[in-house]
This record gives sequence, C-alpha cells and structure tokens, in this order.
Amino acid sequence: MLSEFVIDYLQWVFFSAFAALQFVAAKNRLRGLMLVREFPLLTMVAALVLMVFAAVVYFVSEPRNQPDGGVGLDANEQGRWFAIAAASAIAVTAIVTSVINHRWGAEHAWDEASGEAPPSGVAWLQRTTFARALAVRVRFALRAQSSVAGVDQSQGGR
Repeated sequence: MLSEFVIDYLQWVFFSAFAALQFVAAKNRLRGLMLVREFPLLTMVAALVLMVFAAVVYFVSEPRNQPDGGVGLDANEQGRWFAIAAASAIAVTAIVTSVINHRWGAEHAWDEASGEAPPSGVAWLQRTTFARALAVRVRFALRAQSSVAGVDQSQGGR
C-alpha cells in the first residue's frame, strides 16, 4: 500500500511533468501535443500556473523534510516513483492530445500514397498527433520490411 507521502509525491511530479511538457510543446509549436493547440501563449501561462500550484500544494500542505528512515523516501524509491510519475504524464499527454486533436491531425497527416518515408523527429508533431505519427511510421516500416522480404524471396531461387 502506498503511503500518503508517496501519493503526494506522485501527484506533484505528475502534474509538474505534465505542465512542463505542455509548456515545451507550446513554446516549440508542437500542436499535436498541446491540449489547446490554437492558443500557445495561453497554454504556456496555464502550464506555468499548474507547475507553481503543484509545487505550492506539495510543499505547503505538510512538512516535506522527512528522513528516509521514517515517512520520507530514500533515493532509490524517489527515483523509481519519479520515473513512474513522469512516464505516466508523458503517456497521458500523448493519449489525451491524440484523442483531442484527432480530426486536426487527419487534416495535416502524411500522404502515405506518395511512397516516400514519412518524416521522423519531434518536429512532425507540429502537423499531426503522436498517435497518427506513430501509426504512419509503423505502417511504413512494416511495408518496407515486407517489400524487402519479397525481394529476398524472389532472389533466393537463383
């Protein structure tokens, strides 16, 4: 069972990481990762407010200078819970923004019929959602793999 201290820590890291990701997405115009893609300045301000609010709630609500032998967290536990909370914030951001921006991402999606490799890298999230970008990259890789396997089979009879 998780202690109240661990739950508070998880909430603080989750909301801080979520807000930091929204701030970075807005700053870099990665509209596919933004909750409110039409208002990057509003997103940055809201993200900063959320980060400050999360820190204030965490540090002001109770005394947080706890020894790791008592209620506090030792370094290994703290690192583990930080990684879990931050990874959860990234996953929630990718899932929620992919759902919210689904139709917008379809309008700006990559033309798969061109036969060219889809763009890679984070900059592609300026034009589409994470889920759409991932799906196109996976389909392209599978198609390329199957075409290579077909070439290998046709040359194997020689």
